[in-house]
Amino acid sequence: MAESEHPAAVSPPQDIEPDSAAEFSDEAASSVLTSIATEIKKGREENGRIYAAYGSQEYMLPVDEHELDRMDMQHHKYTLLQGDRLYLSPLRDDPQKILDIGTGTGIWAIDMAEKFPSAEVIGTDIAPVQPNWTPPNCYFEVDDCELAWQYRKDSFDFIHTRDCYLSIRNWPRLIGQAYE
Repeated sequence: MAESEHPAAVSPPQDIEPDSAAEFSDEAASSVLTSIATEIKKGREENGRIYAAYGSQEYMLPVDEHELDRMDMQHHKYTLLQGDRLYLSPLRDDPQKILDIGTGTGIWAIDMAEKFPSAEVIGTDIAPVQPNWTPPNCYFEVDDCELAWQYRKDSFDFIHTRDCYLSIRNWPRLIGQAYE
């Protein structure tokens, strides 16, 4: 007979009092999630620089103020080189949902949200370094795009990414998820 792929069922201990479940309340779960969120926001320090503390792989560039300034300057450079355009690909006049993968400071997502006020613009990144002040139609999520996506199939009209060449290890998988 073949061994089961599932572990054997374990009976719960009989000496647990019913009230002890209170320590697993919503408040306790909230506290754990708050601790995790704090660690992610804080990042990790190495050689005087701050690096992202979330993701399936370590991102090699820092996410401190110096790097964020560089990212914003890079965004302005691209915009100028593209003739004051935020994108070069075709896009319908009224996109409803836009995704920015590896949003960094969120500047591109914010600009797109201002350009298309009726669209919902979501920026994702492993580092929560985006500003709190955003247009009402712009949201940011801490997410590792290398993991399985949580979005429904065909839920975006436009998916954008740029300068993620140092962080994406499986481009075919990422592009496949974008087209699912």
